[in-house]
Amino acid sequence: MARHIAESVEEMYAGNYLWYALDTVAEEVQRMAGTLCSPALSVEEGSHDPSGVTANWNFMSLLGAMYLQMYWLMAAGSELTRCEYCGRLISLVRPYPESRKRPRDKRFCDDACRQANYRNKK
Repeated sequence: MARHIAESVEEMYAGNYLWYALDTVAEEVQRMAGTLCSPALSVEEGSHDPSGVTANWNFMSLLGAMYLQMYWLMAAGSELTRCEYCGRLISLVRPYPESRKRPRDKRFCDDACRQANYRNKK
């Protein structure tokens, strides 16, 4: 099996194992998100206006919600940064379409990390 993978990486990815890993994970996350969750539209009861329609997601399990989060994280691509205190990834994309953009210079994932960093530097 390992030999087959090595040959595939050499042939299809010019020996670039990181490219192979990212491509493999992207395909798996896309497949699982497509299998375990689906977009859904709901209409507010009695609504006659298009603004009464909301978009949401249906999940077959908690695993589906987790794969959708991974899908969104991978789709964010360069729209990511890391918390200066704990190192967690921070998405800089809008959490939902109507929301404000997140600041590009965001340094901490939450107030607790911001405070801990401040105390740590004293």
